[in-house]
Amino acid sequence: MPSVLIVDDDKIIRRMIHDLIELKETWDVCGEAGDGKQAVEQALLLHPDLVIMDVRMPVMNGFDASRLMSFCSPGTKILMISVQDSPHHSRAAEESGARGFLTKSGLVTHLATAVSALLENKTYFSHSN
Repeated sequence: MPSVLIVDDDKIIRRMIHDLIELKETWDVCGEAGDGKQAVEQALLLHPDLVIMDVRMPVMNGFDASRLMSFCSPGTKILMISVQDSPHHSRAAEESGARGFLTKSGLVTHLATAVSALLENKTYFSHSN
């Protein structure tokens, strides 16, 4: 069963993503983190198949955390999320090693599609959801 680590400094967003992931009985949430530093630590400890990570967080932002994870745990796929609906954020996510990008406004309707794509070794980059 593919494991998912959820990273966002907003507990409500983490809970929403957790609930959306758990709807898919073939996916498992293995952990959560509230900042980029915790995300890297959890990824190294838990070895998730996928990390869903916010761009803007305290301590270490998602782009920097993604770069570190891509280096330290290259098999872990990263889906970046952001409130910013911007091609710049999408490109920056890809440049940091993420395999996908999704705006938070598209989480409810597009998260399952994005997660499925990444777990199938595809990419999912969207800035207009």
